[in-house]
Amino acid sequence: GQSLCEFKEIWPNSTIHCFEPQVECLPELKKNASMFDNVVVNNFAAGSKSTEKAFYTHDISTGISGFNKVNLDSVDSIDRGGIASKEDQELIDCSKEALYTAIEQIRPGMRFKELTKILEDFIVGKGFIPLRDYCGHGIGTKPHDEPNIPNYLEGKPNQGPKIKNGMVFCLEPMVCRQSGKPMLLEDKWSVVSDDRQRSAHYEHQIAVVDGKAVILTDPTTK
Repeated sequence: GQSLCEFKEIWPNSTIHCFEPQVECLPELKKNASMFDNVVVNNFAAGSKSTEKAFYTHDISTGISGFNKVNLDSVDSIDRGGIASKEDQELIDCSKEALYTAIEQIRPGMRFKELTKILEDFIVGKGFIPLRDYCGHGIGTKPHDEPNIPNYLEGKPNQGPKIKNGMVFCLEPMVCRQSGKPMLLEDKWSVVSDDRQRSAHYEHQIAVVDGKAVILTDPTTK
């Protein structure tokens, strides 16, 4: 619940939805949330106390003046020592590096499908598979808006809408080991690959300003 307190200090009138992947931390989150108005605590994304390493994603979105911003999205590997295996770390690194590789190549006039091909080529080149049916997206007055930006190419890279100055969108490379087919779990929220192997997910919100990509979710961006 520490991030919740920080967000409420900065945006006291915002509505915040909170998710806690670790069951043992949920009471503390609920305690902190009770101090504020317009806070919704969702415990259906809670994980387990398994001693196995696990990945989970933070994804916090706030709405200000009718517009949405993704404030934090990162992938963590958790075990009792906080250290991922070599294979798991390679998976995490692939997702993160695919994201930054794509961001570096964003320019006005290129098509979003070119961006999806960059993401797919990077992920496949590392020996992994993009998750199907889930994607990056535009963001504005709705948290998920057009265009959809998959991590795999459908059609040809010279098709579809072009990137323009002033656009704001989110890139989300979701990386699987062998199967990219998604499976929705019984909580109707958690998604895994259908072979239930490890996966990784990174996200940044991007604005195209003066011909280049600016990462809005990077705390060092001014």
